[in-house]
Amino acid sequence: MTLSPAKTKTDETIEMLETSDRRLGIMCSHCSRFRYLKLTNYALEDTLSSLSKSLKCSRCGSDEVEAVAVERDEKNGYWPAERS
Repeated sequence: MTLSPAKTKTDETIEMLETSDRRLGIMCSHCSRFRYLKLTNYALEDTLSSLSKSLKCSRCGSDEVEAVAVERDEKNGYWPAERS
């Protein structure tokens, strides 16, 4: 999976993801689920860290999730696959 390297430098906003052609993903550290979330469901000023604190995994119910910025694979241009 190609996570945005800028994630570690700044707390990115939904607007930053939208303008840089990246997607919002959620990763659960409890059950290892990865899913994409619609950017339009969140305010442009929402940050990845604030979303991580407010979201829960829809599969296992854990609040140990991380909102991440996801980029297309550089070699093939595809988005990483979701996993359950």
